[in-house]
Order: sequence, then structure tokens, then C-alpha cells
Amino acid sequence: MTEINDLATVEGVRAYISGTPFDSVDVSRLSGGLGNFTYRLSLRTPYNGHTTVILKHGKPYVPGMEDMAFSLERQVYEVTALRQIRATLPPAQRKAPSADELATMLLVFPRAENKDVHAVATTSIRYGSDPLGDLSAGPACRVHGDKGEIQIFPPLYRPTKTRLILRDGTIEDREWPQPGPGKGSGWFNGFGDGIQPEGEGQGMFWEADEAAYALVEGRKESPLLTWEESVLIMEVMDEVRKQGGLRFPEKIETTDFPVAL
Repeated sequence: MTEINDLATVEGVRAYISGTPFDSVDVSRLSGGLGNFTYRLSLRTPYNGHTTVILKHGKPYVPGMEDMAFSLERQVYEVTALRQIRATLPPAQRKAPSADELATMLLVFPRAENKDVHAVATTSIRYGSDPLGDLSAGPACRVHGDKGEIQIFPPLYRPTKTRLILRDGTIEDREWPQPGPGKGSGWFNGFGDGIQPEGEGQGMFWEADEAAYALVEGRKESPLLTWEESVLIMEVMDEVRKQGGLRFPEKIETTDFPVAL
């Protein structure tokens, strides 16, 4: 039986905030993150001008893996870091940027002969690309070209399925099993609301394997994701922040090293 104030459940959160300024018409568990139970509360009455807030609750274990201890002392470091960052901001900037809620980007990649490539990217902390968790919502990304399109199914950070559709009628589906030690290993990985099937990871095995190969082969970068590509990604992210009016204190923004903190 679920305890009335067990903040590891939506029902427990509803009971906990009932009758408080944070009483909500909706409580939604957020799927991102590994170490805590995180919810978005849609408030019945705005609080300090906010209609929604985030509630984060920690347990002395990893969510979905009760036998894996995870000290609550971690919360002290997180709260301290957030307070110190907030203290460095001018009063006018001490509020959450709108990009935390929802952002849309129109990207233009110049090509020869005026054949620019356009991309539309969106990000949201409230809405997911696979709300039911069964891929029924369709692809999260479509890449269009002269000969057809490529569909990439969620989650985008570790796609489980792709579909190639060509103008000549060709349709090719590919499944992408998640790497890991496999069945019979006795290894389980917790994420979101539950635990992955036995021996299945979250995609980071690919990165770990590539890093190991690079060390063995004496490489300083991967041909799959070069330094140049990494810099380009960061430049795009910086430009999105710039156009959105989000700027951190100079000690965070600076590219100088070392930095006197």
C-alpha cells in the first residue's frame, strides 16, 4: 500500500501538496534524470507569478534500483551550487529563462550553389516525443532529401528504430538494440519510471567503447564525432542562448583557462 506522502509516486505528491500554495491541478513525473524523483506541478493558483513549478525529491537509493544506495548528501551539494549561481546573477536575471520551458530553433546550413539546408529543432521540458512509450506517436525527427526521407524514432539521444523511405517506393526499417552486457548478466539499469530489460543499457556503451578504442589506438578524437563537429554544436547552442537573451556571469561564460573563482 502506498504511503500518503511517499514522494516517489504521483499520488503521494498530490497528497503532500494538497492544501498548500503548491496545490496543483496536474502532477506529471518528468522522465529525464537518474538520481531523483522529479515532477512538474501545474498550480491551481499562480505562485509568485509562476503557473508551474518543479518538485524534486531524493531517496537514499537510485530510483528503480532500491538496492543501490545513493547518499542524500548529494542534495546538499546540488542546493549549494544552485544558490551560489543565483547569488552571482543580477536581480533582474534571477528567474528561469523561457528556454527551460520550450524553445524552437530555425537553423540554416549554407551549401554551394545557394542550396542551403534548413532544419527546425524544438526542445521542451514539459512535452515528450513518445508520450506512451511505445513509439505510437511516430518519428521524433525527419530528415528530408531529394531522394526521400529518413525517420528517426524516439528517444533521439539513443534511437531504437529508423526508417528509410525513398521516392522509388523503397521502405527499409532498422531496429537498433541498445548495447549492454545482455541477458543472463544479472545487470539491470534503472531509468525514468522503471528498470530496463536485463543487460540493456541506455546507449552510453557506444561512447565508452569508442573512447576505449581511441585510447588503445592512440587517437585524440573520434572520426564519428570530431572536435570540429563538437565546437559547431556548442556554437549553435551559444547562439540560441544569445538570441534568447540568456547570459551567465562572465566567470561562467569565459573561455579563458584557468579561471580565478
